[in-house]
Amino acid sequence: MAWVKWDSILLSYGAGGLNIGSLKAKNLALLGKWWWRFRTETDAYWVKIIKSIYGRDGGLGYTSGSRVGNGGFGYSPWKDVIKIGKDMDKCDISFNNSLVRFIGENRDILFRDDTWVGEQCSKSKFPRLYKLDENQNAQVIDRVVWSRSGAIFDWQWCREPRGRNIDDLQELIRLINGVPRADSGRDEWKWVLSGDGKYNTKNLADKLDDNLYGSNSYDSETDRNRLLPQSIGIFVWRAKRRRLQVRIELDNRGIDLHSVRCPLCDEDIESLDHALVLCKHSHEVWENIYRWWGVAPFTSTCVADLLNGTGHNIRGHLGKSLWQAVEWVTGYLLWKNRNHKVYHNTSRSTATLVNDIQVKSFEWISKRAKKYNLQWHQCVFFPEDAVEISKIENGLQHR
Repeated sequence: MAWVKWDSILLSYGAGGLNIGSLKAKNLALLGKWWWRFRTETDAYWVKIIKSIYGRDGGLGYTSGSRVGNGGFGYSPWKDVIKIGKDMDKCDISFNNSLVRFIGENRDILFRDDTWVGEQCSKSKFPRLYKLDENQNAQVIDRVVWSRSGAIFDWQWCREPRGRNIDDLQELIRLINGVPRADSGRDEWKWVLSGDGKYNTKNLADKLDDNLYGSNSYDSETDRNRLLPQSIGIFVWRAKRRRLQVRIELDNRGIDLHSVRCPLCDEDIESLDHALVLCKHSHEVWENIYRWWGVAPFTSTCVADLLNGTGHNIRGHLGKSLWQAVEWVTGYLLWKNRNHKVYHNTSRSTATLVNDIQVKSFEWISKRAKKYNLQWHQCVFFPEDAVEISKIENGLQHR
């Protein structure tokens, strides 16, 4: 029985999913990297071969005047690379426009035939000016030089532009003055969908998944705690969305059970809140955990309140993360204890469960926070102060 839509699981953490990602998005993102490599590895031998067959733009469409070889696109792996531009357009990502050329000093770009200003090459956008150009194969460096005061032009006309050509020329000059400039001396490409301008496969795959399955996204992003194994994070993710197989939920889905009462206390219907919070066995465990950490008396009646890790005035970011981790481990082990009772008819006592929570919390957290050198006796007897003690000791050791 499926408890969560697969599309929701595929979403990124930011969209409320588990960041698994779909194979479709990953495949498109990996193929898209060939577009990036084709533009940035200009001296590579394979790039020269692709250009000799498919033209200056490799068939990728950033040069309107590209020349396709006699064999056309044929049946080659490069054909699949070419197609992903349209595939990403269907996913609401304008992939070709996300790769932007920044002009430097070494400009091996054709002024008329290459698309380096605007979304079209000047040959297509200003055909009348193209016919007036004396050297139609001129490079950008032959026509434009940038100075601190702006662009300086060196036109070579067959005859001086007049009439409508004057308007076209003014528009062309305006576009050239708005061309992105490279900080370095060389021409370079930047991927505008990332902050650093570098192509990021994972980043693009996440964007594709969010666009493909965004209708299933939740209102808030997925909470994560890096001090715990991912399996516990998945448990919390399911619990917050009330997607755990407690008896009342099974009954609501048409599963015929002999009873829907709590298997531990047999005093009430087993809902998620009852199983993890309101059941007298669970409630007693939570009271012990709260006393252990010395926080406010345990009064919660809802799973979501507990697993949100509100902090209870615990000091510092790490302290709050530790407390949240302990809450998550408590909920996780309470759920495992419930399952042992259902499937094996065995359960642990309160004292044993509290001890298990302390041991497992220390084991998982200490492995993922090694730099704080957490000590067992500190965590058990002074859990909140253990962080401060470890920081002080860690600082003394490195003096």
